[in-house]
Formats: sequence, structure tokens, C-alpha cells
Amino acid sequence: MKNLLYLSRCAFGGWPTFTVHLSKKFNYPIHKITKRSEAKARDFGYQCKYLNCHIDKIKKLDNLLITAIDKHYFKFLPHIPDGTDIVIHDPTEVRGTSKAILRDHLKRFNIITIRKTVKEYISHHFGLHSTFKYHPFYEYPITNCYEKKGGISISRIDYDKNIHMIVSANDLINDPHNNIEIYGAPNDLYVYFKLKKSNYNQYYCGRFGKSFKSLDGLLFDKKFLVDMSTIKNDGGGSQYTFLEAIHNRCILVINKGWLKRESNLIAGINCIAVENEKELAHIIKENDDLSYIVDNALDLLKFHTEEEW
Repeated sequence: MKNLLYLSRCAFGGWPTFTVHLSKKFNYPIHKITKRSEAKARDFGYQCKYLNCHIDKIKKLDNLLITAIDKHYFKFLPHIPDGTDIVIHDPTEVRGTSKAILRDHLKRFNIITIRKTVKEYISHHFGLHSTFKYHPFYEYPITNCYEKKGGISISRIDYDKNIHMIVSANDLINDPHNNIEIYGAPNDLYVYFKLKKSNYNQYYCGRFGKSFKSLDGLLFDKKFLVDMSTIKNDGGGSQYTFLEAIHNRCILVINKGWLKRESNLIAGINCIAVENEKELAHIIKENDDLSYIVDNALDLLKFHTEEEW
């Protein structure tokens, strides 16, 4: 059994989502490092609990797997045993001078990467070996719906998610009954500098509950899930919004920039790829029968549901 160690203050996005899927799928317990150990588990979201532990207790746990780490927890790295498993999700986690402390300690750990582009990046730039594994995916219960319509975005409202492209597409769609609904936790700086002068507030629907039930409630009757993500030196593989779209039988609409790398995602076969807001608006407005894309995409999910962690 793995003991999962979540070393981040981040409550939304890929890090906590990865952690809950891994915990739910394999029944692995989640821990956090705090000043004192607690006997009672706290709510992590998505029907998962976590236990606050002092570093002295963490050091005694077997089979540690660090699911995420940010700069606030770098001070604990010297206390983490050699040979600990650690997941690196994307290049931003190790890039820059501020991440030098983490990179030094990675030499002692077993690095796991969840996209081949990330594996290649840390090997090329830092000479670090890693083991590639597909994102684990817990197949949560879903509601069947045979008359899906409309689009939705459930990504963080942040720079690398290109939400401004979705806002511009909605302006072009100009149909309150067919707009792409925008949900997610906002980065206030991104909202201020990129979305302040747009119609963002007209389309933003707020955050959503940290539960699989809430997620299913948003996606079950939507025809399209839109994710315009691009990350420098990354792409080609999957993200949890992609997998959630496929699991909930939504047509995945992604940024063409994501497909510049080798990928199992193939535009027109198991996803739709667009380059700008005009192409995105066209896909939503045309509302063609694209059910074959849903069927093809289900094959991709097997890589993630069958991967052993």
C-alpha cells in the first residue's frame, strides 16, 4: 500500500484531482505535513479524507508517494527518505531558479511523470530519469443522458487555460441558450488583466463542489467539454478535464496547440481541435452529430483505468 503525501496549499486543479483519483482507485490514504499530528481525518474533497501529521510521523511511514509539492513545503525535503516516489505533473514544477532546491532532491527520489512530454523535458534539461505512467482514473458513477446539448468549461480560470478564448467564442455564438458555460476556481490576477474588459462575468457560472456528484451534475447533459489549455514544453497527453469529458460521454474540444506533441488524441477521431475563437464558436453553433468521437474516445480511458500505481 502507498501512503500518499500531498505537499501543497492548492485546493483546486490537477494536483488535488490526481490525488483523489489515486486514493479512490487504490484505497491509498492521504497525508499532509503540519506542526502537530492529529488523530481525526479531515475532508479532502471527492469523498476522500486526509490526516495531518508531524514530519517525524511522516518519516516512519512506508511506501511514501508525494502526489504534489509546492515551494511552501521545500523545507521538508531533507527529511523525506531516499527512494520516495514523487510525481512531476508538468514542466512548471521544476523550471526556474526558485525550483533548484526541489531539483537537487529529485536525484534522491523515484520520479514519476504522467505525460511523455514532461518525461522528455526533465531528462533533456536536468538529466533526471523518470518513469512514465498514465494518470490514474477512478470511474465514478455517472448519469446517463441521451439528449446532450451545449458546452461547458470546468478548468481553472487561469493563464494556461486560455479562458479568454472561450469568452470570445461565446460573444460570437451570441446565444444565451447555447453559450459555453464557464466554471472553475479563478486566478484573480488573470481575471483582472485578461478578462476585466470582456464579457467574462456574463458567462462565468462560479466554482463547483469538490465531489464526483457535483462533477457529474455539470457534465451529464452537456454535449461538449471545452478545454483550451496550452502549457509551454508540455502537451500531447491527457489532463483530468479531458478524462472527465470522455467518462461523462462529452465530446472533447481542445486547443490545437496541445496536439503539437506526440499524442493518442487525434483531431476528428477522438476529439475536436480548434485554433481560435472563431473555430470554437463554429463547432458549438453547428451542433453536428459527432457521437462517433465519443465512442472512439472511450478507448483512451482504458490506459488510465488499467494503469497500476
